[in-house]
Amino acid sequence: MVGTIDKLIQSLKEGRVCSCYLLYGDETFLIEEALQKILQTLLPDGPNDLNCFRLDGGSASVAEILEAVRTPSLIPGKKVVIVKNTDLFASSSVKFRLPENFLETLSENPGAAVRSFLDMLGARGWSINDLAGEGWRGISEDEWERIFKGTDVTDVSEVLPGVIDHCIERGMEGRSPGDDAAQLEPAISGGLPHDHVLILTAHDVDKRKKLYKILSEKGVVLNFERNKSDARQRGILAVRMKEYLAERGVKITTEALELLIERSGLDFGDVVGEGEKLLIYLGEGRNRIDLKDVEEVASGTGEGRIFELADALVEKDLEKGLKVLKRFMDQGIQPLILLSVIARAVRFLLQAKFLVHSGHIPPAGASLTYRRFQDGVYPELVKKIAKGAKDKADLWNGHPYVIYKTIKGAERFSRAELVHLVDALVETDIALKSSGGDPGVLLERLIWEASGTAAT
Repeated sequence: MVGTIDKLIQSLKEGRVCSCYLLYGDETFLIEEALQKILQTLLPDGPNDLNCFRLDGGSASVAEILEAVRTPSLIPGKKVVIVKNTDLFASSSVKFRLPENFLETLSENPGAAVRSFLDMLGARGWSINDLAGEGWRGISEDEWERIFKGTDVTDVSEVLPGVIDHCIERGMEGRSPGDDAAQLEPAISGGLPHDHVLILTAHDVDKRKKLYKILSEKGVVLNFERNKSDARQRGILAVRMKEYLAERGVKITTEALELLIERSGLDFGDVVGEGEKLLIYLGEGRNRIDLKDVEEVASGTGEGRIFELADALVEKDLEKGLKVLKRFMDQGIQPLILLSVIARAVRFLLQAKFLVHSGHIPPAGASLTYRRFQDGVYPELVKKIAKGAKDKADLWNGHPYVIYKTIKGAERFSRAELVHLVDALVETDIALKSSGGDPGVLLERLIWEASGTAAT
């Protein structure tokens, strides 16, 4: 059955729960938002390690997925298995293409990178053993260039030997096209164990595939693809953005909303990013966004995201911070807006310090990857803190990746440094509002202090 998120949530509240759900499309922000709504409804007491299992669709095999959904739950109630970014529904032309950021994926999530490489081999009828030793050199340089075209790999000879050795050492072999989907089809068709729910998310879906047809008949499919008509997409974005702001107690005029979408582009995540800037700009005491606000704040697609400034501060990257600051100043973004972004980053860093110091989360050492944080740490954090935290401006009410990056960044700062930065923020705020100096120089000084260069 193909449905909408509102109808789905209503059916879940009424106790009508299917065993399988598919959320797909290129609007990744909306998919993540829908997923969280589904989880909150299915697991009202919050997800934990015993009732919610998360798998990476890029690296998890169907055998692992089936094991997760078939294993009996250790506690009463529903058990949810989430498989993110699966390629099981994609056509071969999409499924067996290497990711553009192959090297980055290989570093951050080697399982996903290797899986995509093995899929590519299977699609071409090759095996990993064909490439062992110097076997990969038997394939022409032109062919390898075609395979890695569009990725961040510039010299295949520096990458291939390591990837091939990784596969051989672990006994990994390529998948034959369609094998994985065929394994999952009877499980979905026959139904999962009682109170077990499988949720899959995907970017690309081929509706001709048998697996898709079975799931759409036995489960629920939600489409989050961008509308092919720009005019219709703008209308959809306008409705959704109004709802997004209304949930935060803010209204926006029609003219302001039209300009916001015009400057942000047609991706909902980008529009929300610009909307977050506007919420910071409004501050406390205002609950309406006017045309003038958008004209002063929204930078527009291609001009850089304002939260790059916060990222540079969290990373203690002086060079990046000064470059980003100059770019935003040149774009005419108001200094007080930039100061608000810096203040928000400092507040989040202090809150991250509190979370670690209070024992709510472990220190973010090198072993704490985003996947480990998302699967283990974040669900516990939601249970312990989020229910009692009503202020949407708090770190723990943000996106899991924002929380993760902030916790990792907090290790670069001592509490004394952060307290010093709070004092520096107050001084800069007073100077900006009293015309006590050049805004660019004042903000540059703050970036220097945040990097630890001027504060030591």
